[in-house]
Amino acid sequence: MIPIHPSNIKMAEQYCQYTLKLLHDNTPYDRRVFQTGVAAHYILEVLGKKANQEQRELSQEETTETIETICKELVSKTRYYDGVPEPPMPLQDIHEAKLITEKWTRWNTLPHDANYEEEFAFDKDMNPCTYNDPNAIFRTIIDMVHVYKDENQQTVAHVRDYKSSWYITGQLDNIQRKAQAVVVWMKYRPDVLIMDVTSIRTGQSLTKQIQALPNEPMLYEWADFIKLAALKLTQINKLIPQPGLNCYQCPFARSCRFAVEFANKSNHVVKKYSAAKALAKSLESEVKAITKDNPVTQGNTTVGYVAKETKALHKDANEDILNAALQAGWDIYEIFSYINMTRTQAEKILKDLPQEQRDKLEHVLTTKITTRFGIHK
Repeated sequence: MIPIHPSNIKMAEQYCQYTLKLLHDNTPYDRRVFQTGVAAHYILEVLGKKANQEQRELSQEETTETIETICKELVSKTRYYDGVPEPPMPLQDIHEAKLITEKWTRWNTLPHDANYEEEFAFDKDMNPCTYNDPNAIFRTIIDMVHVYKDENQQTVAHVRDYKSSWYITGQLDNIQRKAQAVVVWMKYRPDVLIMDVTSIRTGQSLTKQIQALPNEPMLYEWADFIKLAALKLTQINKLIPQPGLNCYQCPFARSCRFAVEFANKSNHVVKKYSAAKALAKSLESEVKAITKDNPVTQGNTTVGYVAKETKALHKDANEDILNAALQAGWDIYEIFSYINMTRTQAEKILKDLPQEQRDKLEHVLTTKITTRFGIHK
């Protein structure tokens, strides 16, 4: 029996239970995309713990120097997660993490009395235990938990999850957020939970407040689901593969014999297509790397990058064409008759117009329903 993380529950729901068996067996999969986030999280962890040690907020100079030191350390240091070594961290990912954390900490401070990378673990009866307890069935680590008294002497637990992605919409109601709310509520019994998802790349922050007492039934319901999911998913050798549509974008598709067999033998043509597409998608990044400089050709078919001539506008084209049209005596309406403004361009203009003018133009953006073929996640 192995302990389950919120990400494991999400993986089982999004793909199939068998992904956890493959994960447990150390089946290889591409994790390069995560390395910038891993580095950025580690930087913020060290900064937060240093603020705690100093019992004050760090100055900008201290923050910059610390980030520089951490990045030098990451070049040669292998990080571990639950005792498993992370892949070597590419220099470009370390540099990107350095840039986004420097920018984020320039405008945001880390509390000097919060817990950073706080560990939570529970046994089969949802009793708290130590993180490495062999009886643990559920584990999670939270980026920041700040427990304090507000002006009304209520106990507030501010739970923050850092994201290095560009887009964080839809992150407040997922299984990770529910799990974080449950474990913090069970440990600290706060009056108020503030669930916070912050993009350290863009500075965007989404928050949601949960009043604990009136929402106890909901919190208990979430806890029951986590317990049920963990008890089921910890039984690694009993997990059932469900190849088909679920295989699409699964990180283990290329290594899963059930996905491969399904793509070859299924009698259901749609599911067979989806499994085959999943296998092709899982190989795409590696194929691109292999063929970047040397495309592979067989007969009349080439796989790789092929040079094609395309036309593009010169950087001064807009201004030059506009000046030529005005010099020819055209007015602005005649010029516009040749231009098909895109939705994105219209939104940019609307964003910068005064509110009075924006209110008069509410009708210019319309909504329509279109269909698009493909596999949708």
